Amino acid sequence: MDIGSATRLAKTTAAMDFAGVYSISGWGEPLLHKQLEDIVASLKTWNPHATVEVQTNGDPLSIQRMQTLCNAGVDQLVINLYDGPEQADAFVQMERDADVFDGFITLQHKYHKEASYGMILNNRAGVLAVLKEPLNESCYIPFYKIMVDWNLDVYFCDYDWAKRVLLGDLHTTEMVDVWMSPTMKTIRENLFKGNRNLTACQFCNAKGTLYGKKQADIIMQHYKEQT
Repeated sequence: MDIGSATRLAKTTAAMDFAGVYSISGWGEPLLHKQLEDIVASLKTWNPHATVEVQTNGDPLSIQRMQTLCNAGVDQLVINLYDGPEQADAFVQMERDADVFDGFITLQHKYHKEASYGMILNNRAGVLAVLKEPLNESCYIPFYKIMVDWNLDVYFCDYDWAKRVLLGDLHTTEMVDVWMSPTMKTIRENLFKGNRNLTACQFCNAKGTLYGKKQADIIMQHYKEQT
């Protein structure tokens, strides 16, 4: 993502008074981006009440980089540990030596095979494994988050690794129009009722009710009031 696209994202979410979480992650290592701090600063400038989270494996991290990320406006640096517990001490010491606030880093231990690598695993909407038939389970994920790609293409779910359902392009469309689009309405109404026989959702085995019930009830009530 270039700085122009990041600023466009910041502005279109600011128009919604966005105060949620930007999670910079997925399909790459964010710390390799030479303009990451500029992107973070733009998001925070336009959305001062939002939270910016950066997910990293920590390999490119240094004390100086940790400080610049904090100064740019990163609220949480999530370091995913894949090699073993011995990695943790170095990052904890780095946080102590850097000029950042206490609790700036969060360590996620993802090397325990017996504990599902510290994650709730799913098949990424059929990319890793295909279901024989759709689950008959509700899913609240599209009620509380959305996925924006590096080029501002928007997809309804970050588990849709195959990118089957494109909602729009934020270069030419406002986020509020994507978020409340007819396509999202159809997806939400079906998933709320437990109907996953939809593009992408029919292949997915994610447990979609861990979070988002409150948001789902609010949006479904909104749809009801609009009819």
